[in-house]
Amino acid sequence: MSLSAPASVRRPNRAPASAQDTIQMTPLARPLTAPPAPEGSTKSLLAKESDPSTTDVPTNVSTRSDPTQALTTCGSGPNDPTPQEIAENPWKYGVYLIAALLFAVIAGYPQFSRWVASDQAWFITRRFSTLNARIILLLQDRIVELEDKLNEHDEFHSQSKEVMQDLDYTHNGSFRLDRESKRTEVLEDLVNAVSQYNAFVNEYAQLASRPSVRKDDVKAVRKWLANHKYAIDDLEAAYINEEHDDDLIPVHPKPQSWFRKVLEKTPILRHRPLRRFLTREPCDPLIRKKEGGKTVWHNDKRVEWLSAVVIGMVGLGMLI
Repeated sequence: MSLSAPASVRRPNRAPASAQDTIQMTPLARPLTAPPAPEGSTKSLLAKESDPSTTDVPTNVSTRSDPTQALTTCGSGPNDPTPQEIAENPWKYGVYLIAALLFAVIAGYPQFSRWVASDQAWFITRRFSTLNARIILLLQDRIVELEDKLNEHDEFHSQSKEVMQDLDYTHNGSFRLDRESKRTEVLEDLVNAVSQYNAFVNEYAQLASRPSVRKDDVKAVRKWLANHKYAIDDLEAAYINEEHDDDLIPVHPKPQSWFRKVLEKTPILRHRPLRRFLTREPCDPLIRKKEGGKTVWHNDKRVEWLSAVVIGMVGLGMLI
């Protein structure tokens, strides 16, 4: 005999039709968006940083097609960070650091070489005075050693026949009869040594006679390297440092009148009316595009013409 469960605890085999239909017709609804996190919480801060509309990176960076522009225009725009801000907050301005590395790869020596060649005043190298002097002294000493050997052979072969006895007697007045002797070998070594010495001394004499480089031109090269910090390795750019000021020379010195040097030290050439007239665009279009107004190229002919005009006017004024 089986007992049936009380009605209060009996489980129905099937839910009521109305309840079952309600479950089937109404699926479990999930909210499309999470409720807003409390202001100031970690979740709200992360959501704010991931939102492009609220990010701290300037909006003009994301619209640039060329990532290297983030470096070349760094600090020039109203919202662009300064290099100091980038160094102190790399997590915030990562795009600028990436752009700096890209610019270093793209620029480098190709860009630096184009810029240096765009004006002969900036083509500056070292004279290496100490090294040249040491090499010349080395070549000189080698010649001295060979000279001593030659003198020994001359003294030996200049002895009388009685002293020489059975030794082969060499005629000092004939190269043809002396071709197989050691003295001729020394002379052949001297030909190469003296030739190398003369060529080296003459080449260095040309370097030593070059005028000293102008301080303004050295500052221009240092400024370019400072503006393009990642372009050239620091060790390789050290040739232009202050410790080598006395050793720097221009590859092709630019002739300048004394009055032009005076004009360049005055603010006259920097006034807008004259600046456009006295400047020029570089011949290389890539330099013109990359520099973007950071470098000013003087028109040498017009500057010299202005110098001559001013000198002439001053001379006429003194005569009157």
